[in-house]
Amino acid sequence: MELELKHIQHYELSGDNGLKFKHENNTEPIQLDSILLKCEWNFTFTDNKGNADVGLFSQIKPLLLPMSSLYTEMEDGTVPIVEIYKNMFVFPRIKEYKIEDGCLKFDKHTFEWVDEFRAFSLDGDTAYITIEVSDYLDENHFDWRYGLIDKGLALDKTKIK
Repeated sequence: MELELKHIQHYELSGDNGLKFKHENNTEPIQLDSILLKCEWNFTFTDNKGNADVGLFSQIKPLLLPMSSLYTEMEDGTVPIVEIYKNMFVFPRIKEYKIEDGCLKFDKHTFEWVDEFRAFSLDGDTAYITIEVSDYLDENHFDWRYGLIDKGLALDKTKIK
C-alpha cells in the first residue's frame, strides 16, 4: 500500500495548523505548499528555514497523532476524548472523570475509541462519529481514518522532536 491523496485530503494542509510531513532528505518537519497531480504525485514545500523544493509523494510521510493521544492532555489543557464526548452527546453530562485503562470513565459510564471498528463506544455500544467530531479529529491530525501509522505510511507525531 502507498500513501495516496485520499489519505490526507481531510487534513488542513496549509496555514499555522497545517499537517506537517517528514521528507526523506530533511531532518526537520516540512509543510506542503501545493500538490501537483502529474505523472507521479509531486509537491512543493518550504522547510522551516524558508528553502523551497519539489519532491515526490513517495519521499514524504505525514506526522499524525496516534489514537492513544486521545487520552493525553493537549497543549491547550484539553483532553481530546472529553472534548469528543461533549461534541457527540448532550447526556449524560460529565462532571468528574478519570482516564483509566485507555478509557474515559465518569459516573458509571465508559467512553472509548475502539481501533478494531475505527469508532467510539459508549458503555459497549457503538457511537457513530458526527461531522463535528470528524472535523475535530482531522483538525488535530489524529490518525483515525486509515490507520496510516500502523501501516508505515505516516509517522507518530508524539515521537518526532
